[in-house]
Amino acid sequence: MEDFMSEQKVAILALQEMLVKALHYQVHMNGYKAYQNNAGENFQECAMLVDESLTSYEVLHGLSWLIHVKVFGLAGWSGLTHIINVYLKSGGNFRCSRGKCLGKIKGIVHRIIMYMPNTRFLILGDFNEKSKKVMKHLNVTDKINDLMPVFIIESTITCFPIRGGKKWVLDHILLNDKAQSAFRNA
Repeated sequence: MEDFMSEQKVAILALQEMLVKALHYQVHMNGYKAYQNNAGENFQECAMLVDESLTSYEVLHGLSWLIHVKVFGLAGWSGLTHIINVYLKSGGNFRCSRGKCLGKIKGIVHRIIMYMPNTRFLILGDFNEKSKKVMKHLNVTDKINDLMPVFIIESTITCFPIRGGKKWVLDHILLNDKAQSAFRNA
């Protein structure tokens, strides 16, 4: 992982479903500041590594399934970028829960954009939902949805194993309009 991060000059790495409980070790990589939520019984841990050359700090929401970090100077942009790393529970029993979680994310984004309209948002992670379902969850209420999906080119590492002949993209990137220019060729 360290070789890949160095070779590719990765500024930020978001990890989900790491299966690391609090009694295990903390995520650490030289040259990166680590933000981490330890897994509970459902192994929903997330971690985010941010290059130490970038100024960053965590915004706490008291939610074990996400990490929200503000980063300054990302991608040559001036100002602030919010990055939210998400891991939502899998399985049919948690569809309603995933919808509520996506609603919370939408609320976090909208509240911040109301006060700082030029802020960029990148929300990424394992949503355990198909793209259409994610957008349905985000558009279900009368609250404004400021997020749009990035079209992801599917590969064997971005899709859930084949079931019934169809691939499922369960990992997603959502952006607000201010962040879209950097992801035209994702």
